[in-house]
Amino acid sequence: MQEPPRLLPRKHLSSIFILISFFEMVLLSNSVGARTENEAINFSPKREFRAVWLTTVYGADWPDRALSASEQREQLKGIYDTLAALHFNAVVFQVRARGDLMYPSQYEPWAASLTGFLGKDPGYDPLQFAVDEAHRHGLEFHAWWNVCKVADGKQPPDRTSPPHIIQRHPEWVRLWENRNSAGAVISSEYWLDMGLPEVRSYLVDVVLEMVRRYDIDAIHFDYLRYPGKEFDDSLTYAIYGRGAPLDQWRRENLTAFVRAVHDSVMRLKPWVKIGAAPIGIYKNLPGASGWQGYVQTFQDARQWLKEEILDYIIPQIYWTLETNPRFGVLANDWIANSYKRAVYLGVGTYRPQVLKEVGEIIDTSRALGSLGNCFFRYRNIAADSVIAQRYIFPALVPPMVWKDSVAPQPPMNLVARVENRTHVRLSWQMPNQASDGETASRFVLYRFRGMNQQINDASNIRWISPQTETSFVDDLGKPGAVRYTYGVTALDRLANESPLSNTVTIVIPTIVRIASLFEVENNLSEAFWTRASEFFFGYQLDTAAVVRLELRDAQGNIVREILSGYRAEGEHIVRVDVSGLQPGIYTITLMTPNFRQTRGFVIGH
Repeated sequence: MQEPPRLLPRKHLSSIFILISFFEMVLLSNSVGARTENEAINFSPKREFRAVWLTTVYGADWPDRALSASEQREQLKGIYDTLAALHFNAVVFQVRARGDLMYPSQYEPWAASLTGFLGKDPGYDPLQFAVDEAHRHGLEFHAWWNVCKVADGKQPPDRTSPPHIIQRHPEWVRLWENRNSAGAVISSEYWLDMGLPEVRSYLVDVVLEMVRRYDIDAIHFDYLRYPGKEFDDSLTYAIYGRGAPLDQWRRENLTAFVRAVHDSVMRLKPWVKIGAAPIGIYKNLPGASGWQGYVQTFQDARQWLKEEILDYIIPQIYWTLETNPRFGVLANDWIANSYKRAVYLGVGTYRPQVLKEVGEIIDTSRALGSLGNCFFRYRNIAADSVIAQRYIFPALVPPMVWKDSVAPQPPMNLVARVENRTHVRLSWQMPNQASDGETASRFVLYRFRGMNQQINDASNIRWISPQTETSFVDDLGKPGAVRYTYGVTALDRLANESPLSNTVTIVIPTIVRIASLFEVENNLSEAFWTRASEFFFGYQLDTAAVVRLELRDAQGNIVREILSGYRAEGEHIVRVDVSGLQPGIYTITLMTPNFRQTRGFVIGH
């Protein structure tokens, strides 16, 4: 049972009013939005993958090919600024869309989306910039690869240097035609024949070129499948099938590629994660039927998990909660068959009906035990307030203990100093090496109120350093507590977290002077009288809670909602605006899920 809040009643009206107005000590805090009180405290997990697919094909999300190189860079910075402000922690950035690349390569040409022309040098290295800037914004960088589909349309691409794969090895590709129910061709595409060993070897070489040259955090495979059952690979099957059933042979071709990438990357950079985005329906289920990855595109993503050659999957569950195929049914099926690997759920926010349900979809994902979500695509979620409400506090990406289970040592010698009344300058030292030789890749700064020194509570996270910064200035703005306690932890490359450093407690001098004018009591029934346009009072929470504060007239009508939202444990000071109210009797009511108390007051002439 939650303890009732202790209220700090208003005394010495004129002194308090003058003092607080001078220092503008008005409590500012994030609100919970539309969430219910009973959901509030655990609504924002500390560990959660929060990502978006950033689509570069045809410049869908980025870049605008009409912009100069410097303007494209500024455009991408703006995207990352938005993601960081929304508390995202990863970006799935499309590096290879249609057999073309966002970096200079000996194998494949420059992406057409950069300049409008396949193979044209944009004048900078977009991938290098994208990786560096993502890390400066505290975002993991997942290099998104479309593997098998290499061109749209029937017309082969122009000749470039290096040549496109269709020009270099036309014997490796097959034309695929999408047809409507009447059999008419509605679109054409070129796909690689994954049954050819030389195709798989070539793709592994291109992957390794990228891994060697760039500090990516993960490789993310898409279009790692066949386009359909009628794919023209009969000659390849006759040569390499070795008597296996066609469907089994095709699945093994894809699995062999994933296996080769995994083994090669682990020898080169074992910390790099390998993931994939399979079709959302593995096999049909009651309430969730449609296009099946296993049956119709020969994509056995669960085998990749079972063999431990993938670290994570993001199934593309691009449907709503209530219509077939149902999001929750598919999500539960993927999570139940994770083989102890990470399952993040792909959300099709490009569909208006899915975007309308995105808050409930995030809630469902959490309730089912998913480790996070990835949204398709950036342009559809950049201004979505519902996602912002669900991601109200920062979050760390989930660790992957099968890759690294050794936590770093804690940072050393944390010190704090109050500057200019409301600025706290903090600094610390790098930790000693852990048993695996790592120190720290990033830091997490915690700010606690009262005795709530829980690092598992995301509301206590004040700042996650983008890189290895060892200092931070905390601008308290308009403080809502007498004292704050700080601590810092270290994160390694794979987000293992150290124990907390030494803690330091600072006291805000102006708040101490205000608090000294209050006396703690539990009874709010005593009325008081005021002619001021505002007054202030304090309350103290023994545990974090959703707090509502309402101002009512003598008839019980709500005339002002003073605050409604999640508040941390500790002391709070609240400004109550009574300007414009008629003289008379009013009440102010403080409510938490388990407590309610009312105090009367009179506004005089």
